[in-house]
Parts: sequence; C-alpha cells; structure tokens
Amino acid sequence: MKIIKAINENHYSVFLQKCHHSDLSIDYLKKNTTYLLIHKDEICGGYVFGNTYPYRYTQHLTDQYDQQKMMHFTAYNNVTEITCLWIDKSYKKSLLNKFLWASIGYHGYFGKAEYYLFGTKSKKLTKFFKFPMAVNKFMVSEAKDKKLQNPFRFYIADRKKTFLGAIEIILGVLKTSDTEVEINV
Repeated sequence: MKIIKAINENHYSVFLQKCHHSDLSIDYLKKNTTYLLIHKDEICGGYVFGNTYPYRYTQHLTDQYDQQKMMHFTAYNNVTEITCLWIDKSYKKSLLNKFLWASIGYHGYFGKAEYYLFGTKSKKLTKFFKFPMAVNKFMVSEAKDKKLQNPFRFYIADRKKTFLGAIEIILGVLKTSDTEVEINV
C-alpha cells in the first residue's frame, strides 16, 4: 500500500470513475493536488488538496452569513481544502482506511497551508469531529439542503494540528469496530 500524487490521464480517469462526487472534472483534479491510494497495483482510494478558489465547500453553504464568513476567511488566509475523499467499499473497515487517514494527516501537517477547510455529510464522521480533538476549529458551519438526507458540516482547522486530528479519527475508528465511519468528505 502506498499514497502517490496523480500524474497522468489514467490516474485522473480512474479517480473520476471510482469517486462518488459527480461534480468533479479532470481539469479540477489537475489544478489541485490529487492523491491516490494504491494497493496491489490498483487505485482503491484517494483525496484532493484543493487550492482552487472559490472552494468546493463554500458552494454548499446555504446560510448567507456563514457563506460570507467562509469566503472572507479563505480569501485572506492561506487555506487548502481537503476534499473528494473516497475509498473502495471493500476496504472501508481495513487497515487501508486508517492508512488513508494517516496520509491526510501527514500531508496536511507537512503541507504549505496555514489552515485546512474540510467537511462531511456523514453523521458518524461528524461525531468524531465534534469530540474534543487536538484540531483547533476556527469555524464550524452547517448547510441544510432539502435534497440531502444529512446536512453538510464544514470546518476550518489549524495546520499544526492536522496530524493529531487524523490520529484521533483513526483511534476512534478502531474503537468502534461494530460501526462504520463513512467517508463522504
């Protein structure tokens, strides 16, 4: 198992085929840093560190005040968006899932951004983000959309704490062996 940066058309095409986000394009993946989880020479997961402004998550905010706060914060600070996280269903309860989270923490901690924007519509993942994590959350917003069963929840967190936050999520996933944390980021 390893994490690599996408570098060719095949990488981007496979990411688009397997990722559940229908609004993605190869152009978006190329403009940003796309990471791939490789296991047995197959792409089985991935995520994007996005620097394309405006960010994908800000488009989901329905509250005008929250949208203005988010746009203001991201416009005047060094922010990277962690988005489009996915893993093949057969690996959701495996070591590969934990490895993917650790990779996000590693790349986040050693990245160039001061802050990271991330979000989820998963109730279980939101539960992990709400407990007293090492991550300093500077902003938390929620977007309610009638089309969505679960609302999106958005966070902006300090880069210096991303690795500890990823470790806490991994430990939380390990503790809840009977439940599955969906990756819908």
